[in-house]
Amino acid sequence: MICGTAICLANPNLVTIIHDGKTIDAVAQITKHGFIFMFDRTNGKPIFPIAEKPVPTHALRGEQPWPTQPFPSLPQPFARQHFGPEDVTDLTPETHKDMMERYKMVKYNTMFTPPSKEGGWIFPGFDGGGEWGGAAVDPETKIMYISNSEMPWAQVMIDVPKNTYQHTLQGMGHAVYNKYCLACHGPELKGNGSSFPSLVNIAKKMNEQQVAQFVESGRNMMPSFKQITANDKKALLAFVLKLPEKASDVSVISKEPVSASTLNDIPYTMNGYNRFLDKDGYPGIKPPWG
Repeated sequence: MICGTAICLANPNLVTIIHDGKTIDAVAQITKHGFIFMFDRTNGKPIFPIAEKPVPTHALRGEQPWPTQPFPSLPQPFARQHFGPEDVTDLTPETHKDMMERYKMVKYNTMFTPPSKEGGWIFPGFDGGGEWGGAAVDPETKIMYISNSEMPWAQVMIDVPKNTYQHTLQGMGHAVYNKYCLACHGPELKGNGSSFPSLVNIAKKMNEQQVAQFVESGRNMMPSFKQITANDKKALLAFVLKLPEKASDVSVISKEPVSASTLNDIPYTMNGYNRFLDKDGYPGIKPPWG
């Protein structure tokens, strides 16, 4: 398994197939886009043709998206790959009306659309398509079984907020937060559901040592942030927990005004991982959901 923040690629499957009358030892790789790529195990050549097809290339300033992406001709995709207005949930007329209004707030719905401020739908989803648990193949029937999920996510890029309070430890921590935490927990620390919990008033639930441990080790979908310097971590805790300024903090600020100044080189971030859910918590797309 290859895994990053909310993005995991399933392990490949070793299979034996009959193609053009020949028995071939192959490897099958399912993807989060719902594709299955199949290659000859002995030489790495595709079993079925793979076409490089044009994809959208409009991009944020400074980005240079590649103009094509690989599409296998066979097998057919095992997941839906397009989320159009006709796919928006219609469980009730009221729900459909509400979700259509929200759907129209996101501009793009084509697969492989680069991130943008206008927003695009990630579908089958950040945790959609072939799940990280992988597929299974029955050696007798040659049938592949795949755990598939189809959940639209809205991806909207925003400008990284400029830090104007670097003369305080909390201000320095705000810059660190914008760099490492904003994409999941949001600009107002409100998070998004149980996967990305709210950090508002976190000091009422956890102390400084407990939060520091989460930053160091990670938990559930949150990765470890061991790479954060000691001073940046101290500042981050001050910001998240709203810790009062101490006289000793002056040395931290003067020594390292804000090591997160690399934010100047990272102009954009996501406004969060936003599942498209109705008011009752159901997916905003018509079934099957996977």
